[in-house]
Amino acid sequence: MAKPTRELRTRLTALSTGASDSDAKDVNLFLDLLEQCLALNPDKRIKPAEALKHPFFTSKIAVSKR
Repeated sequence: MAKPTRELRTRLTALSTGASDSDAKDVNLFLDLLEQCLALNPDKRIKPAEALKHPFFTSKIAVSKR
């Protein structure tokens, strides 16, 4: 059985095919954050304060799109 995040990663990556480099980077950063948020082991799961410091929120690309 595949991890649900892997299935989501496959689907979102496929949707971002042909997207601009910045959009593709945003998708990859989002998927990384999502995988960390959904980690089954609570010790490995990202904490809220750490999540807010994730590059998905702090990268220049994310900041410039606000």
